[in-house]
Amino acid sequence: MIFEDIHRIVILGTGNVATHLSLALKSANLDILQVYGHNLANTKVLANNIGTPYTNEIISIDPSADLYIVCISDDALDEFVSRFHLKNAFIVHTSGTASIKIFKEDYQNYGAFYPLQTFSKEKRIRFDNVPLCIETNNNINQELLLSLARKLTTNIQITTHEQRTTLHVAAVFASNFTNHFYSIANEILSDKQLSFDLLKPLIRETAEKVQSISPDEAQTGPAKRNDLKTRSKHIEKLTDFSEYQKIYNYLSNQIQKKYN
Repeated sequence: MIFEDIHRIVILGTGNVATHLSLALKSANLDILQVYGHNLANTKVLANNIGTPYTNEIISIDPSADLYIVCISDDALDEFVSRFHLKNAFIVHTSGTASIKIFKEDYQNYGAFYPLQTFSKEKRIRFDNVPLCIETNNNINQELLLSLARKLTTNIQITTHEQRTTLHVAAVFASNFTNHFYSIANEILSDKQLSFDLLKPLIRETAEKVQSISPDEAQTGPAKRNDLKTRSKHIEKLTDFSEYQKIYNYLSNQIQKKYN
């Protein structure tokens, strides 16, 4: 069976995911017909970056697109879907946790187009190896999204809702929580007039190791080797950071339990 490709796209949202996905689609020579956003100023900024028309009125969204990509927060997704008036559209969201059944009552063609990556507007990234997780309500739509995804990345995965949610939870541990630990480390260092830059080679090496060996094999540190003397000194150093002492003890105990 031959499927027509997706060429004309409308981006619904102006946040980090919308920004990076729009840039990737533009680089792949796809036609972004329009950007919609609730905040007119933010919508104008994104639209100007990719050279496309924009609107902050749902009723003014271009009805001629092949695909509508909803890049808004999960908290706002239900309300937006209920207000979106183009019920014959092929519509997908980019959420790691929302079910595609959110579209089921009102739409015939729908799915999820979830890029598994951390995005910040301030930092441009290469999209050609970003994992794109796809789920659709039928095989025809799956083929359409697969064809689109292949224009953006070599890393494509067809997932169920349960699998996508599991990936999202794992990603929070691997990225969001890890970044919070960077923030804690920066605070501890700043307290003694030390630069976070000193940790950057360590951070790079830690990230690079798990590209070739498993996280279990890569684990090092006083907790793994049951070095109670060093752990005691660390706890003492954290006297002025009582909450971080609790985190340090909890995680150290978890590591010790796993490897002993």
